[in-house]
Amino acid sequence: MNANKSNIKNYDQKEYVRAKVICLTYPLSPASLWRKVKDGTFPKPIKLSAGITAWKVSDLIEWEKDPIGYRSKS
Repeated sequence: MNANKSNIKNYDQKEYVRAKVICLTYPLSPASLWRKVKDGTFPKPIKLSAGITAWKVSDLIEWEKDPIGYRSKS
């Protein structure tokens, strides 16, 4: 991870980030991240290829506005 991009807002909103970046940016373990995705309280990732899953930065910025009240869009 680039040290200059340790904050999600330092990324372009059209970019994607992987789970490792999310867990370094927010106080979430990988298990908590996936549990929140399953519960609908964190944005759903996008499958970019067979082995690559990532989140849109724009979705993460939207989640940051209200992390307690966030509900993912089906």
